[in-house]
Amino acid sequence: MMKRIAIRARLILSILFVGILIPLFSQPLSLDFIYGGVEDAEVILQEYLKPYANILGSDLNAGWYNTARPHKLGGLDVTATVSWAKAPASTLSYDLSTLNLNGTVEPGPTTIAPTVAGSQEDRPNISYTQMVDIGGGNMQEIEYSNFTVPDGAGVDFIPLPMAQLTVGLPFGTDVSARFIPSVGYKDYGEIGLWGVGGKHSISQWLPFINKVKILDISLQGGYTKVSSSVHVVVEPQSLVEVDNYPDFDWDDQFVTRKWKGGPST
Repeated sequence: MMKRIAIRARLILSILFVGILIPLFSQPLSLDFIYGGVEDAEVILQEYLKPYANILGSDLNAGWYNTARPHKLGGLDVTATVSWAKAPASTLSYDLSTLNLNGTVEPGPTTIAPTVAGSQEDRPNISYTQMVDIGGGNMQEIEYSNFTVPDGAGVDFIPLPMAQLTVGLPFGTDVSARFIPSVGYKDYGEIGLWGVGGKHSISQWLPFINKVKILDISLQGGYTKVSSSVHVVVEPQSLVEVDNYPDFDWDDQFVTRKWKGGPST
């Protein structure tokens, strides 16, 4: 009875966290920095998402076990857990002046930009220019892109709910599988995960420890993969001329990301 209550409580807690997390991040992602070119976009996006990548890496390595003692042969355990990690203050922003960008960081009060985990009202601008021939061999520098770096969500933590099944095998070994099907929220995107892990008792091979009933030592490892996608809308800027081909479609744009965690011991 107590196990059923514990499982039910964890499941309710997971649902609550999802209910809080989805509305919090359910807003279209601003990707204006794509206008500066793919090379700069990759550099900025990596810095922008770095805190969440580190947080999810910590989340994925947690929640594999509640005790070092493995199940008996055929033993079964079904749990729903929530892993929780928080980004350190040093990862809430990054300095654009330290990045190798093709664009120019415009003079202003700061070159510090917020990551996705931070938030900042005054943010730096980046401009891109190109020399073009305006006729008669005359070259002129024109600005083809100018944007303010994106703001963050202002949330420095991520709760990650997971459903997990563990089965006892011979020789003091457990095998676990965790899974959440891809869950979408309106048109904002979706997230899902799967993972496998195992635990093996070391105590059974050490007679002097095996006699101590309150002490258990095990070796555990696991691998988890999270896949997520966020719906974005990137339209050509008005200062950039784009040929309007009939088959050119700016709809259904997504940013996809995969996080992997493991092994853990």
